[in-house]
Formats: sequence, structure tokens, C-alpha cells
Amino acid sequence: MKLIITRHGKTKGNEKKLLQGSMDIGLSDEGKNQVKKLAKRLKNHKIELIFVSPLKRARQTAEEIKIPS
Repeated sequence: MKLIITRHGKTKGNEKKLLQGSMDIGLSDEGKNQVKKLAKRLKNHKIELIFVSPLKRARQTAEEIKIPS
């Protein structure tokens, strides 16, 4: 078993230098591009399970990496 840990992409709050904590801020355009690149890097890994927080930025990142059906 291999454990892959990743972080969400850049958010609009990151760009404004906000401490976001549990604020539900989505990904910025740059963040969306970052997670697309991450998904490409991970495409050859057999990902069986994804754990993600309920925050929008984390869900957006996981959706891009999602497990193929």
C-alpha cells in the first residue's frame, strides 16, 4: 500500500494573504491549473480511496484527482 498526501491548490484567499482556517474559499484560476497538473502526475497511480475535508478547495482538488469509475 502506498499513501499519497497532497494539499489543495492555491485559493483566492491565498492570493489575498488571508488566514483561511475553516473559511470555505474555492480555488483560484492558478489553483485550478495546479490541481490539473497534480492529477496528471497521479494518473498512473492506482488510487483506491480519497479522504478529503468538506471545504470547497479540498473537494475541488479531490474531484480533479478522482478515482476513475
